[in-house]
Amino acid sequence: MAYFIGSVLGWLRKPGLGLSEALIASDGGLNMAALVDTGDAGEGRIGMKLSRADATHLPFPDNDFDIVLSFGVMHHISNWLDALEEIDRVLKPKGYFVYADIVYSRLVAKPAKSFKYNYGVPTTRDLNLFIEDSKFSIIHAALSKSLIWNWCEAVYQRK
Repeated sequence: MAYFIGSVLGWLRKPGLGLSEALIASDGGLNMAALVDTGDAGEGRIGMKLSRADATHLPFPDNDFDIVLSFGVMHHISNWLDALEEIDRVLKPKGYFVYADIVYSRLVAKPAKSFKYNYGVPTTRDLNLFIEDSKFSIIHAALSKSLIWNWCEAVYQRK
């Protein structure tokens, strides 16, 4: 079973994806009722279950998911490290965590943290420390740098 936390799900409408039957999606910002069907997938529907949840307190048992996808949402969660702890908790051993989001350098993070009550400020350093402390293996990691923030895409495997 897979868990997706993120801001867009349009890519899941592609036929033959294979995950949609066992996918639970969480998206606090969009009304996804048009995409979700609790029964069989029909025309324009992807046949997945929708669960609205706080990413820092997921309503799922430990070791419940084979894969967790996080796309473009951690920088919207003020206590984003708590959300990562929850991802670690619900992910099965040998499960995969796919991360794609903004990460900040320490230089930019310092003034950005003044907005922390509205936004998270994921830093490259904090993300790397979490991955190391949680004993994830790095399957793939890529960092695209820009002046203000960096874009991180990574696939981790839980040990």
